[in-house]
Amino acid sequence: MTTAAVSDPAASRAVLVGTHDYRHLPRLPAVERSTAALSEVLGHPRVWGLPAAHRTLLPQPADARTVIDALEEAAGAATDTLLVYYAGHGLIDRHNNELVLTLPGTRPDRPDTGLRYEYVRRAVLDARVTARRKVVVLDCCYSGLAMSGEMASAPLGSRIADHALIEGTFLLTATAETVKALAPPGEPYTAFTGELITVLATGVEDGPAQLDMETVYRETHRRLTARGRPAPQQRNRNFGARIALAHNTAVPPGAADGALTALVAPRTPAGRGSPTARRALIAAAGALALGGAGGVSWRLLAGGRRTAGNGAAAGPAPGTGPTRSARPSASPSTSASPSPSGSVPASASRSAPASAAGRPAPAGRPNPRRGPGRRTPTYKWDTSYDEGAHHAPVLVGGTLWVAGALGRLVPTAASTGSPIGIFETGGNSVLPRPVAADGVVYIGAQLGRALHAIDGTTARRKWTFTAEAGVNSEAAVSDGGVFVNCFNGVLYGLNAATGTKRWSYRFGPASAFPCAAARGRIFVTEGESTDKPAFVRAVGARTGRTLWSGGTYDGTHAHPAVHGDTLIVSTWDVGLMAFAAADGTYRWTYRMKSPGVAGPVTVAGNTAYFGAPDGLHAVDARTGTKRWRADVGGVGRVAVVNGVVVTGGDSRLRGFDEASGAPLWQADLGGEVDDPLVADGVVYALSGGKKLTALTL
Repeated sequence: MTTAAVSDPAASRAVLVGTHDYRHLPRLPAVERSTAALSEVLGHPRVWGLPAAHRTLLPQPADARTVIDALEEAAGAATDTLLVYYAGHGLIDRHNNELVLTLPGTRPDRPDTGLRYEYVRRAVLDARVTARRKVVVLDCCYSGLAMSGEMASAPLGSRIADHALIEGTFLLTATAETVKALAPPGEPYTAFTGELITVLATGVEDGPAQLDMETVYRETHRRLTARGRPAPQQRNRNFGARIALAHNTAVPPGAADGALTALVAPRTPAGRGSPTARRALIAAAGALALGGAGGVSWRLLAGGRRTAGNGAAAGPAPGTGPTRSARPSASPSTSASPSPSGSVPASASRSAPASAAGRPAPAGRPNPRRGPGRRTPTYKWDTSYDEGAHHAPVLVGGTLWVAGALGRLVPTAASTGSPIGIFETGGNSVLPRPVAADGVVYIGAQLGRALHAIDGTTARRKWTFTAEAGVNSEAAVSDGGVFVNCFNGVLYGLNAATGTKRWSYRFGPASAFPCAAARGRIFVTEGESTDKPAFVRAVGARTGRTLWSGGTYDGTHAHPAVHGDTLIVSTWDVGLMAFAAADGTYRWTYRMKSPGVAGPVTVAGNTAYFGAPDGLHAVDARTGTKRWRADVGGVGRVAVVNGVVVTGGDSRLRGFDEASGAPLWQADLGGEVDDPLVADGVVYALSGGKKLTALTL
């Protein structure tokens, strides 16, 4: 089958919609740049040559009617190809699981304030539309839900029936049905659109002369998955895959075009900064999922066989074969940044003993004079969860509890890495971070509007509490209670033994981050500050009554943590701010060098650690003075053991000296590394959003 000729730009139209600034949702500055750059690429004569008059750019559309009017106008003028592109937050309507595209004024609890994808679909597939070819590109969370309707060849789930498709359609989405899209901090574009721009601008070597949508999809998919980022999805019908929107600029090979090269984002190290972005999306943007119903079930896997996270027998990914995933190396210099190649220096290489799992450990050079944690870790085992996994796991007894995708919590044997069952929350979405306390695992469900308590040893459900809205944050356990925020700005205080509600406290229109609990107080932040300073509040753990309200902080998205009598809050664009836990009196501020994403705070000893685009910061928790900064991006929570700070970040797990910040070792895990868990001399870390690796310290 030959590729069709490039769509006639004179007879084609494109509508590009981008929402980057919100009144009630987190900002997405990369969306503004992505939409504008994609428009320029489409207009370049070497790519498609679509005239400016045929490209309707809609940044910050005021309402749904503005978008639909533009779509109908473009659809009425196009006789060859109609392209529709949207970038921004995506929400799910809890009543029917429909995808809602957000607008500047969209409220997370009001789907009617957004743009339903169904209306876009109708405008594109209207019988009066004269365009022979239609392409829809969605760069947003939950964009795969669009495939459950008439633009898809088959539904991703059984909830929505597949209808007859219209000839010549192609749907390309940033993510699968429930996986979050990714907007890496420090990068000019969103992950998906950035790679799409690169493919169109630089072409595909050894590809066809015209880039049909199937080729564009495959190359974009390859580039994203190679960096451990969410894989795009596509659906097409009746030759929709053969729609060609661009000439292949790599055929024949020639000199690079300066204008196109300028539009391609600089290639940053794979995943640099991305785990923090993913955590922010899961905790903040992920909190925007508008609830849903679902029960809980427990399924044991026969014989405890080694399985993937979805319960299917696990094996190497197609075409990859078996791998030795973690390759630790002693740090070769005083810089905490990885070497360009990520390879093990020859001077540090030595054959290591076989691992406990019976597989050879990667090369490294353990130093017998160093204590546990300070020497290079050795490989123990790894396992993959095909449907994805996020956050640091929690350990109860000999079982690791891993937050998987599709609302599943996966217990995994800590000794071997073998998943031994699946706990269904019924939420069918990415789960927030699990928490373990007194042998009980607590996990929220964004779509299930529930908090589940599970016996971490027997894997039996103790209780389930149903909230008013999605439970998007991790729980805090203190004073015989469990405390959790919902995305609609309600804090719940529950009896830890029974799950019964003690009280509820409404503190704001929305909440994106967990609370902190200590000394009979629960500390909550407003999650996001927009046009005015936000407040920290202290609530009585037993009464739910306000003890104090104040402690204003600047910036957006605040993560609270407690150190003795001090409340420490990390905020985007600022850094750290500290207040007296007793009454909210301001104490000190530690500012980052430049605005950006500030990750959650980890307090160990008298030091507060947090990650930012300019590195990992260690700050004196008593005075707010800088102790050291390491040049590593994307760090979230850290683990501190035996004088070593263990961090995730980009594709490497790293160890830093607690006192000086000097790098001690690093292990390449092959994908973006999430927050580590250190327990019983072993560090566990998820990488690439799906693989869990265990290393012996």
